[in-house]
Amino acid sequence: MSGRMVAAYLETIGVPSTQIESWDLGVLTDDSFGDAQILDEAWPIIDEKLNAIPKGTVAVITGFIGKDKQGRITTLGRGGSDLTASLLGAAAGFDEVQVWKDVDG
Repeated sequence: MSGRMVAAYLETIGVPSTQIESWDLGVLTDDSFGDAQILDEAWPIIDEKLNAIPKGTVAVITGFIGKDKQGRITTLGRGGSDLTASLLGAAAGFDEVQVWKDVDG
């Protein structure tokens, strides 16, 4: 829900944006709910989907979640949002991913 709100706000101030669920980008995991591992076959799917986002559009993407091969929602466990950010940054070919937090650890 918060991702949709952020994307909607960005639109109201003139910033082209879209909210995307991480599983819609291809974050495919095993079926270990609570500590799911991202499958290697997810990489080319994520790369393709990221490249389909229109240039100049801010993508607000959920972290911490994916789907298994049966389409069931999975969670990545502790550090899953950071892992999602790193995964997407690596798939996009970024040189750097910065994760800012408001909590220790």
